[in-house]
Amino acid sequence: MRHRGEFGDFYEANYGRIVAMTAALLGDRHEAEDVAQEAFARALTRWSRLAGYELPEAWVRRVALRIAIDSGRRRRRARATAARLEGQRQSPGPEPGDAIGFTALEAALLRLPLREREVLVLHYLADLPVEAIARDCGLPPARSRRGWRPAPGAGTSAVPGGGGVMTDQQLREQFDDWARPLRGTVPPPVTVIRRRARQRTARRPPRLPPRWP
Repeated sequence: MRHRGEFGDFYEANYGRIVAMTAALLGDRHEAEDVAQEAFARALTRWSRLAGYELPEAWVRRVALRIAIDSGRRRRRARATAARLEGQRQSPGPEPGDAIGFTALEAALLRLPLREREVLVLHYLADLPVEAIARDCGLPPARSRRGWRPAPGAGTSAVPGGGGVMTDQQLREQFDDWARPLRGTVPPPVTVIRRRARQRTARRPPRLPPRWP
């Protein structure tokens, strides 16, 4: 779908999907919403160009997942540092009662490395084929397939650590069921995104005049 019209319409139509994808990566709904808002704020600062794209939501998705992966890595390093300082062998994992709901699927996802988690998210929540995932992630197609283990028999797959083998369709249904409430997340007013975009623009260093010899 092309979105040459108002940014607000584009934002409201795609916010929930971006939240669901980033929540699957991070395991935290509140952080996922913050990441989504930042990605849309960056899109707004470039909207005059992005509005002409065939799929501007693909740009927002890539930015959101990149922010989420960076955030996940920082959080992992912080946990590792805290564990060393406290003399713990490992920091505790997420517990039932998390904001997004602690399910077997979410537990399996959070045990995966971030890159493998991203492959699953792109395949099952963004409906991207392997070739597109490889392009988005900068990976060869063969490596992109490692995010979900091919199991014996056609059309079957397994989430590593998930404790079982399901058909690809069954796994897709699990992802859809898990993501449905998140996709329905009501976006904050577009003025919130406009304010973040203005703040980003204000933080940019001024362009220096050219230096003439």
